[in-house]
Amino acid sequence: MSIKAHVVIEFGNTHVELYRHWGGDIEITGFDILQAIHDAPDYKERGHFHDGGYLLRLLLSQSDGQLPQYQVVDGLLGMDWSHGYLLEFIEDTNPKAETSVTLGDQSITFKNTEAVSAISSCDGDWVISYAELEGWECIDDWRPTAKRMSLEEFGQLVKTATDDAIASGKISDLDIRTELLNKLKRPRS
Repeated sequence: MSIKAHVVIEFGNTHVELYRHWGGDIEITGFDILQAIHDAPDYKERGHFHDGGYLLRLLLSQSDGQLPQYQVVDGLLGMDWSHGYLLEFIEDTNPKAETSVTLGDQSITFKNTEAVSAISSCDGDWVISYAELEGWECIDDWRPTAKRMSLEEFGQLVKTATDDAIASGKISDLDIRTELLNKLKRPRS
């Protein structure tokens, strides 16, 4: 049985809904989301990442070799979701210098330098809302009850869920966790 996820990304006037058929639990999809947010500014040498386009490209380009892991859907109808993720880019006129997320012995640092801020279309932070779903709920149903978190808080939730899944045998193959942690090759500089 697959664990399905509803991933909604909002930035500016853009609203995109994605569906993931398998691996929708937080220890897999949550990790993908953190990694994509981390890697998106490096996708192309431009300061206007904050339009969210590169984040979408990174998620939509992931596949298992045959099928895409994320597909664009019209979530108005709802599907048999198990997990809901809402990524919102919140504009900020006074951004933090950096934000760090630690998973195991790996750390990701998201920096907001003055040089990047000067050429970005806007400054701000990604805020992630997460909800465990009972199926067939559209975003308007689960948005009000989802837990809203900073990148640091979401990173801690992903770490705890991954550790619990390994300890309980839900993820019995430690290579999966090693592979996920290896995706965090380097902190941003």
